Amino acid sequence: MKYILLGMLALGFTKIFAQNVGIGITTPDEKLQVDSVIRIGKNAIIPPNGTKQNLIKFGDGNFVTVGEQDKDDRLVMKASSFTFKTGNVGIGVDSAKDKLDVVGNANFTGQLKLNSNAGLASQVLMKDASNNPMWGDISDFKEILMYDCNATNSNGSNADNCNFTFTIPTGITKILVECWGGGGAGGYAAGGGAGGYISAKINVTAGTIASLSVGASGFVSFFGAAIDGATTSFTLNGATLTAFGGKGGSKYNILAAGSYDVANSNGGGFQATGVGNNFFGIDGGNSGISKLSFMQTSATEFARTVQFGDGGETPFSNGLINNGGYSIFLANGDIKLTRAKSPPPAQGGGGAADGFGGSIGRGGRIIIRY
Repeated sequence: MKYILLGMLALGFTKIFAQNVGIGITTPDEKLQVDSVIRIGKNAIIPPNGTKQNLIKFGDGNFVTVGEQDKDDRLVMKASSFTFKTGNVGIGVDSAKDKLDVVGNANFTGQLKLNSNAGLASQVLMKDASNNPMWGDISDFKEILMYDCNATNSNGSNADNCNFTFTIPTGITKILVECWGGGGAGGYAAGGGAGGYISAKINVTAGTIASLSVGASGFVSFFGAAIDGATTSFTLNGATLTAFGGKGGSKYNILAAGSYDVANSNGGGFQATGVGNNFFGIDGGNSGISKLSFMQTSATEFARTVQFGDGGETPFSNGLINNGGYSIFLANGDIKLTRAKSPPPAQGGGGAADGFGGSIGRGGRIIIRY
């Protein structure tokens, strides 16, 4: 009897191996075809930093895995590399039109590299002749100069800018220039906008002199006008790069019975002449609007909280903190609690709004690599 059973089992396994197996389907087209939901694992909850996991393993030892691990309702895929040989990948879009099509913001904490220029030691983002982003070679640039402006712009023009000159050194035939406009001052109802950004690689001749005007930050006075950040410009032999300053923040209008102009302030833009399409620019960040809320803390105590608006964020701030507005908690007209502002913004960043008419932003910057 034992041998008969073994023979039947062997025959059954042989038959399954040779055919297709279907679950929920009568004529499967594959070795295993399931016309229903497949559930992997029995754990209802995957706790963070736990040991439970519901995974599918592929491979012969060093597995590629797909499933839940360490956290509930999160798909985790683990592999030494991921390859999509055909088709497009879309995030936030129904039909991807490019190899990677993203609708929304992309946040990078490391370097962004382009494999077509993998041999370059370092690269900078620019535009090609069709206005598409591209990587430019900066591996030939060995030196770097930085020009900042810590002055404040008191009249809305470039009169208070910091001005410099740069003479092209012997043997230098091209330079890379980056410009940030000055940050606008904060007001009472909103912070100031950040200055714009522009960069370009420029062919140069040794001995020629470039003119640099680095934008001052916007000036602010007690309940007064919040001045725009000033424009930063780099000019050399007909080539000009311009990064406009951010707009000054909305101010408290003391003449209109306590009304507020609550529009946020736009960041500065950018412009290039004499360099063709060989440049790349980003608008400065817009500011935040101050928010006023009311509450009743007891039968006799009424309170309001003011969260003053942040200044606009400057492009490529090198990890520095943006200038944030502070909070004030007032009960029955008395200040009971305040939260201090964050550190000053990065170069070109907009000033925060505050209860004294706003704070100044940060002056612009020019960086030259050669």
